[in-house]
Amino acid sequence: MERLWYILLTFLDEQGTEAYFHDQIIYCDDTPDSKVQKNVWRRELGTLEMYESQQQVPPWVSTLDESELPSGFSVVRAGNIEDVATCRGVDIPYEEGFIYRVTVDGFIVSDNVTATAENINAGFAYSDNNPVKLTFTLAAQ
Repeated sequence: MERLWYILLTFLDEQGTEAYFHDQIIYCDDTPDSKVQKNVWRRELGTLEMYESQQQVPPWVSTLDESELPSGFSVVRAGNIEDVATCRGVDIPYEEGFIYRVTVDGFIVSDNVTATAENINAGFAYSDNNPVKLTFTLAAQ
């Protein structure tokens, strides 16, 4: 399991730089200054340029390469991932179609878990994230 965390926390900060292990303190508030600190661990799930936006991809987004996961683990993406993003930029007030949106919320499960996920469209009313619902079943042993 330690290897899984190492993989998830090792990425580059900006295109063209070296990937490194991010072991910083993670702040949990939505002020623009803390956003960069909070998102050092955010890995997008194949939605880098999926949602309409007038902004460029911000530097706090990096891509999760599922091939880096240990054997026996996989990512559960929401069935409605193309319709509902789970994260937005906070550098300006939210305006759908203008502000950058991405899906960074998913679930990593082991092979003994069968799961589906659904991104809940809350319109980013309460946070910079929309919730994600996971429905899962553990395999019988």
